[in-house]
Amino acid sequence: MLVLLGIAVIVIGFVLRLNPLLVIAASALVTGWASGHDPLEILGANGTNPEVRTQTARKLPPTERRALEILEAKETWTRGEIRKQYKSLVKDLHPDMNGGDRSDEDRLQAVVWAWDQIKDSRSFKD
Repeated sequence: MLVLLGIAVIVIGFVLRLNPLLVIAASALVTGWASGHDPLEILGANGTNPEVRTQTARKLPPTERRALEILEAKETWTRGEIRKQYKSLVKDLHPDMNGGDRSDEDRLQAVVWAWDQIKDSRSFKD
């Protein structure tokens, strides 16, 4: 029954001379909906296939994720963007640059540690 419904959608789409990719997608949605699946679940929440969406998502090790938090960087940034952020933080936190204030020394050490974790990582593009 579901196969016939899908074929009917494809035939109607071709008779009306619609884009073949749209027709095939409509057929998949109709057969999925008829079988009790939610069309948004079939396409994924953002309109893409969920399998494709999970392939592009990053799974960073906990140390790299923590390093990004310390550097106030995002996972989508390249290594060059993270490096700019690192240099900016070091400049702001360095005792020679901020009038000899030593209160930010621990934060500076954490930023340097975080950059050491990121700079040799293969998780980020150059």
